[in-house]
Amino acid sequence: MASSKSRTGKLTYADYERIPDDGLRHEIIDGEHCVSPAPYVDHQTISTRLLVQLYLQIEAPGLGKVLPAPTDVVLSPNSIVQPDILSVLAHRLAIVTQKNIQGAPDLIVEIISSSSRRMDLGRKHELYEKWRVPEYWVVDGEARVVHQFLLVDERYAPAIVCTDHVVFRGVEGVRIDLTRVWD
Repeated sequence: MASSKSRTGKLTYADYERIPDDGLRHEIIDGEHCVSPAPYVDHQTISTRLLVQLYLQIEAPGLGKVLPAPTDVVLSPNSIVQPDILSVLAHRLAIVTQKNIQGAPDLIVEIISSSSRRMDLGRKHELYEKWRVPEYWVVDGEARVVHQFLLVDERYAPAIVCTDHVVFRGVEGVRIDLTRVWD
């Protein structure tokens, strides 16, 4: 990859656009290139089941947009991520462009695996908090829990651990039945 690092020496969106499509997930977090392998089937099953419920409750009634990975989210010139699922509510749809999402979505969902656990609970948690993503879900299919982080006074409050359902705080009435995700 040819580099056009910014004056700070960090990779930019221009660098990101030059990464070849090799079937891996490429992200830039605070100017650093991060690569992860394609997800396993269990991961994709959980993702699909969550996506369908979110779509039916948010996008279908016209309350916003729900998108799966790979969708680029440009949080800053040096931070481009591809969350497993994201949602942007109707009053903020201006941040959705044909190419990517320009700014913090209202909801980001990451489904952890053994290889992504540290990243999703560490660097991405910090990144999403820094760029004020109002709600961040970390889904652990193995443990059958969702760790729900809500932004309070520009910081994530301690996680709410959800096992049978999770309520999206961004839209009244959006309730995800986790028993339909795990089984």
